[in-house]
Amino acid sequence: MRVPSGRGTRGVTARGCLLALLALAGLAGARDANAQISPTQFVRETGRVNFVTTGGSLRNSSTSTCSVAGSSTMALTGVPTTPGTTIVGAYLYWGGSGTLDGNVTFNGTPVSAQRTFTATYSGVWPSLPFFGAMANITSLNIVNVNANNTFSGLGVNVGSPHCDVSAVVSGWSLIVIYQNPNERVRAVNLYDGLDWFRGRQIQLTAGGFCAPDSNNDGRNP
Repeated sequence: MRVPSGRGTRGVTARGCLLALLALAGLAGARDANAQISPTQFVRETGRVNFVTTGGSLRNSSTSTCSVAGSSTMALTGVPTTPGTTIVGAYLYWGGSGTLDGNVTFNGTPVSAQRTFTATYSGVWPSLPFFGAMANITSLNIVNVNANNTFSGLGVNVGSPHCDVSAVVSGWSLIVIYQNPNERVRAVNLYDGLDWFRGRQIQLTAGGFCAPDSNNDGRNP
């Protein structure tokens, strides 16, 4: 059972340990567009749940910081194959340098952004705009579980001003939350946002922790 929360979706309250999950600057994300926002909680799932992630950079050269590939293929592993496993959430994030590209392709299926973020680094001139986007692709059933997944179709700025200062960015991330009767009761919180942090810190105050005195089973992505 899931009910709305102020920042996304929330599961039924349950005792257990928290799994904190962050989708940060460059790979972030219905709601309208948001300017520069530090990570905030977007999704909370509770129960016998866990998560796996995959993703990659589309920069494809060890000598040129301005070269990006048209696609990226990475394996998603770690989802149990035992009976009773169900996918409760699949969230695709992408981001890059330049102006927003809200339409990409995942495993051959067009995907449009449901949440978008923008941020501008003003420590150089001209300033450098960046963007992030997210789509909840759970209902599309296009995730290849325990197999390769291909992301493509992302357009980013590979020219000036980003290329001039080695600031070309292009990448994606997939976060899959699953339920399995053999998992411990725990909570998975997904935080997302987009902000730059060169020469400074981004502070995140996470909540919802429930830590037992012994037999802990918490982890970070």
